[in-house]
Amino acid sequence: MSSSPPPYFETLHDSAGHAQPPIVHARSLPAATGVFTTVSKHGDATLRLTAQHDNIDLPVYDIAGVVAGTVELTKTDHIVTVEVKVDGHLRLIETGEDGHSDTMLVSETTVLWAAEGKDSELVRPSVLPFSVTLPPTFEADGETHALPPTYSVERSGIPGFSATVEYSISAIIHKHPSILHPASLLHSGNTTVSTPFIYNPRTRPVHPVPPSLKYADGGFIDDPEWQRHESVIKSSPGADGVQDIVARLHLPARGIFCASEPIPFYLTIECDASSLAAFQQFAPTTGNSGNTGATQVRLMRQSRMHIRNPRNPDAKTDMWRDDYIGEGTFTIVGNSPTSVSYSGEIKRAAVEVTSFKSRGLMVQDFIALSVTPSSANPPIVGMRKAVQVWLTTDAQ
Repeated sequence: MSSSPPPYFETLHDSAGHAQPPIVHARSLPAATGVFTTVSKHGDATLRLTAQHDNIDLPVYDIAGVVAGTVELTKTDHIVTVEVKVDGHLRLIETGEDGHSDTMLVSETTVLWAAEGKDSELVRPSVLPFSVTLPPTFEADGETHALPPTYSVERSGIPGFSATVEYSISAIIHKHPSILHPASLLHSGNTTVSTPFIYNPRTRPVHPVPPSLKYADGGFIDDPEWQRHESVIKSSPGADGVQDIVARLHLPARGIFCASEPIPFYLTIECDASSLAAFQQFAPTTGNSGNTGATQVRLMRQSRMHIRNPRNPDAKTDMWRDDYIGEGTFTIVGNSPTSVSYSGEIKRAAVEVTSFKSRGLMVQDFIALSVTPSSANPPIVGMRKAVQVWLTTDAQ
């Protein structure tokens, strides 16, 4: 596999030339008041996590979130220690080869209670509160990385890969070994109650989406708050009377968008009159029913995995998977004998997690312009261009 993105990729830069425009932590929301509860297999221990929303499948935590709650015990006899442990792992597996890695992201153990003194004199509490703050970063290979969000992706086939970022919290109740039944030799004799949780750092753009572009005859007027990306749609060899076609895609220059809000764009197709007539069969479908034409603007997510094979440490595998997570709709703004211009927007992205980079795993988002002729012997050659953007969980 290639060690770099395909050549049709491009990166937005802000006015200062930075490859990644500024994204900040989202504003604090009112604290949730619900409780997430899970019970051990035999019902003798309960783990309650506070500050959660009602009716959720799993607990959710923000950057530097506080994992707080209580461990409740129905039987306290012969308990010697009670502890809670927060774990996080990044697991990468190369399908069909031996490449794999398991990176410890978080490993925090807190002892809530430990027996001291004579067993007969101990007062063992049945309710134990706890509070553990998640670290915002982790260390690996001598470098500091931001703690990645909960994420899972897989590319089937050979070669293929799977990548998983997962977190969990466990309450572990240790009992004195002298009281364990012989049947307990088949297991540890300890009681464990645990649950996975979702780590999803909330972010927002620093700046709002810029005002709309203005249209003039033949195209849109350039604006410093909008960046123009030009592509050439090549004419097919032997296509009589058809010349190369220029596609101009305008995107907000800062390239930061809330995943739950529409992303605006503008597109102009320009060429001579005969070539424009030939292009019309491949033009975008207009309206809100979804674009099924050969020309599309979509939001694309690329998940990339880098991993070394232990049998060949000098070889580094680089694989990726592309998924379209948002579809653009088009409206004709104006046309001339040699051009046609559209305004459009990409609806809400079908994701909960935003882009991130963490040891061996990188998740990036792009706005992709593609022209894919489906007819036999088309007069033009297919084209694809992708511009990197950044999504946030919250609005500006």
